Amino acid sequence: MPNVNPYGSYMVPLLEEVMRTDGPVLECGGGYLSTPLLHELVASAERMVVTVEESERWFVRLLGFANEYHKVLHMAECSAASWDRLLDRLDFPWSVVFVDNEPNEIVAQTKYGVRKHIVRRALATNAIVVVHDTEVGWFRDDPEWMDLINEGAKVVRRCVYKGVPDTTVLCNA
Repeated sequence: MPNVNPYGSYMVPLLEEVMRTDGPVLECGGGYLSTPLLHELVASAERMVVTVEESERWFVRLLGFANEYHKVLHMAECSAASWDRLLDRLDFPWSVVFVDNEPNEIVAQTKYGVRKHIVRRALATNAIVVVHDTEVGWFRDDPEWMDLINEGAKVVRRCVYKGVPDTTVLCNA
């Protein structure tokens, strides 16, 4: 088994999906690994990447990546309604949507509900959706996620490494 950085266990599936597409990429939750990676792969190729960060502290850290092809936005309120307003305003035909916004226990009830909402919206636009931290019950055991599958979403791949967060890739079937 490879030695996998627990914070970057999504990198292989994210890289593969970004490299096999050619449209804009939405990053829901920035980070030390994903934001520089997307900046180099997407923005440097003059493709649009939009990073949306909910944490003020992380938003400030990520502002250095902002340029003509890489927008870094702060979302002060994490709710389905605020994500709807943002996605409606951006109105891009996303190729890939990477969902890795804050899945910690303290905010699990609201954040996981918002993650489901983002994934549902992204699948409706025919984007490929890469979701990090899918090893926990909210993803595998929640009937709403099974509803996505029943509505035509297809699990393309699950990346599972012992002891590190799982990553799941979804698309419309």
